[in-house]
Amino acid sequence: MLIAQYMTKALTTWSVGFFPYFEVYAAVAAGMAMKLDPLSSVVWAVFGNFTPIPLLLWGYSRLMRIPQLRAWLLRMEKPGGQKLKRAFDRYGAWFLILMIPILGS
Repeated sequence: MLIAQYMTKALTTWSVGFFPYFEVYAAVAAGMAMKLDPLSSVVWAVFGNFTPIPLLLWGYSRLMRIPQLRAWLLRMEKPGGQKLKRAFDRYGAWFLILMIPILGS
């Protein structure tokens, strides 16, 4: 397989895994449908699925530097954030493991 063909298939698999609701399940299937080998399909799909996490962390810290957005983001955090924090404190890591597929990134 030419490197350009491989990279096109790999980046397509990565991008399907990157977006919510498709995630790993659809990305692996898309990679396999494009005749990408199974290991590459899984690796690129998982990489695409985990890429939003550092981007969200980086973007959130950047947005918190803007005073108007900081105030708005802090207001948005409070109602749901406290409930989620109490549930995590009460149930621990098992809560997080079970809720990640439901909540997503």
